[in-house]
Amino acid sequence: MTYSEFLFCQLLLLYSQEHKDMPYDLLYEAIPDLYEEFCNSKFNDLINSEYDCILNYLSDKNDCN
Repeated sequence: MTYSEFLFCQLLLLYSQEHKDMPYDLLYEAIPDLYEEFCNSKFNDLINSEYDCILNYLSDKNDCN
């Protein structure tokens, strides 16, 4: 797991009850795919920090649920 994936995981746990309740081994397996989804999204830009981009992405996903 890279630092970026770890950061994404920690922020995801704050924003997503579904993932917060997920067993760690399943979450560990899911993070690379979830992070890749973020990387390919419009929220991953070079203007904002990675932290802010991830927060914007998770906020948007949370609003949609």
